Amino acid sequence: DNTEPFNNFVDSRMQKLLVELNNPVKKGLKIFKVYNDGFIARTQSTTIAFDIVRGSIQGKEIVSEECIKQIVEHCDILFITHNHGDHADRLVADLFIEAGKPVIVPTNIWPDDKAIQHLRSDEIIDKEIALKNGKKLQVKILPGHQSELMNNIYVVTTEEKKTVVQTGDQYHKEDINWLMNIHQEIPRPDALLVNCWTHRMNDLIEGFAPKFVITGHENEMGHTIDHREAFWLTFQKMEEIKRNYVVMGWGEWFLCK
Repeated sequence: DNTEPFNNFVDSRMQKLLVELNNPVKKGLKIFKVYNDGFIARTQSTTIAFDIVRGSIQGKEIVSEECIKQIVEHCDILFITHNHGDHADRLVADLFIEAGKPVIVPTNIWPDDKAIQHLRSDEIIDKEIALKNGKKLQVKILPGHQSELMNNIYVVTTEEKKTVVQTGDQYHKEDINWLMNIHQEIPRPDALLVNCWTHRMNDLIEGFAPKFVITGHENEMGHTIDHREAFWLTFQKMEEIKRNYVVMGWGEWFLCK
């Protein structure tokens, strides 16, 4: 569906998000769900973007370029988890680069572009990243996978000691063996951003032991209907989860207290 009613709906959701982005966060960690698995995590000091894309249906963008430009203006850094078009958008990355803001990706995304920070290892990477606004982030990068494709899992801690984890499209049966105990090696997440179809959802969540779980990737409109991951299916899966969880639609936000 790339008809006018759908496009108008998405635009109305993005406009609400942009209005809210003009309101500073005074305390805590606020999570915005943009589109698909794209999220913004915001504290008083820093605004972090994960997997922000325009999206596409039959070559027609879902989130307008103008909306994307305004989103980029509010954000300090972009993290991209893996090399799929519904997570990695070259235009979005270029807007961050042009603004002098860091873009962090695995080594197989635009590998020859020296303006981008390519970070990937078979071990956990532990790195401090300086931002244009003078703030710093403590970042751990876990070597996740979507099947055999490298998929960085980002563990990002702000100066307020708020930690957010973005799992991207993590789905690998062998990875779960070490992810089930990963909480021993990272700060406790205030928010875990998890793809709604990840392998062994409950075991993965308990491995991170977050305060809140927020799901992503429902209803990716660039996919065929049988591969869109319905919201009802997410609610069904999350009924079994013992942690606090939030299921949001596009353009919504939640303050993790």
